[in-house]
Amino acid sequence: MAKNNEGQVVVKNERKYYLDNIRVLIILGLFVAHSCEMYHLQDGFYIEGAKSLIPTIIYNSLRSWYMATLFLIAGLTTMYSLKKRTIKEYYIERCKRLLIPFLAGILLLVPVQSYFVMKNHYGFNGNIFEAYVHFFTTYSDGFYGYDGGFTPSHLWFLIYLFLISLATFPIIRYKSKTTNQIKVRAASLIWFTLLIYIISYGQSDESPVKYIAFFALGLLLYDNVEFYKLTTKYSWSLLLIGISTNICMGFMLMKMDEISVWTVDYAWMRLIWAVSCTTMVFGVIGTGQKYINYTNRFFEKLSNCSFAIYFIHMTVLLPVGYFVIKYLKCNVFIQILITMNISIIVTVLLVEICKKIPGVRFALGLK
Repeated sequence: MAKNNEGQVVVKNERKYYLDNIRVLIILGLFVAHSCEMYHLQDGFYIEGAKSLIPTIIYNSLRSWYMATLFLIAGLTTMYSLKKRTIKEYYIERCKRLLIPFLAGILLLVPVQSYFVMKNHYGFNGNIFEAYVHFFTTYSDGFYGYDGGFTPSHLWFLIYLFLISLATFPIIRYKSKTTNQIKVRAASLIWFTLLIYIISYGQSDESPVKYIAFFALGLLLYDNVEFYKLTTKYSWSLLLIGISTNICMGFMLMKMDEISVWTVDYAWMRLIWAVSCTTMVFGVIGTGQKYINYTNRFFEKLSNCSFAIYFIHMTVLLPVGYFVIKYLKCNVFIQILITMNISIIVTVLLVEICKKIPGVRFALGLK
């Protein structure tokens, strides 16, 4: 590999660094998304501050495509992973990097979040041990546990990814034994958008079926030359459509969440939602290929621990957000900036510390 004038290492091998880099940027972007979600006009959240329109629009604009991009990348990188290991070794690695961190997080991290959730929502005056007991003895009213009850919290991503990797075993096995490629044309993106529209209709943003579709697509297209050419060629067009439709969805979601799924208004807004999802995902992949298919110290360091950052980030961000909202009586946007920046710094520092402790490093799924 050679370095350019900016000290970036230019790719001259098969590794697709842009996939690692996109994943890093998305995971860092979660600090922005979840900091804004604390001020959402409608949705509940673990920690809640003053309701505000702009943070609501920012968060809503990310909802359709953000995690879907991670599942597509997970599918693409799965097949590259299988070039270096057997299918059996791959699933052992999935257990180490996904299942064990999920279980460790449920036992050690999420109850801490529950403590601050109850303090924020109910003025809880007990200690962390009482919150721990409450967490494991109280079933939450919702999947996310905004009431302090038992929940997988943000670790849903890890268990979804683990289960989806099991569910798609037939595709993984098939693609590991063949070099046949699916024909991909511009119309293929339209058909996939319609598929997302149908299978996600009436479901939440974290639709398991939608994520299975994106993960499976990554498995099927990981070596598809036409797919990479298409997303690169139309990257800016896809990205511009994605950005504009996601901004529209930032406003529309406030209405869509309140109307029946069996209305015409919901149907056409959900179609725009599907378009905003797929065009943004493919636009990000295309622009990533063109502009960030290299590595440097920043990307290399963070890509090696991106899952650990995801694993820890919410347990850091919620306490920081709680104290900022409670004690800093300032503008909402200043609160968001403070919460976001402190959380990023503390999370990265904690990951660096955890990497040096063998048992903790294993629990985090770090190599």
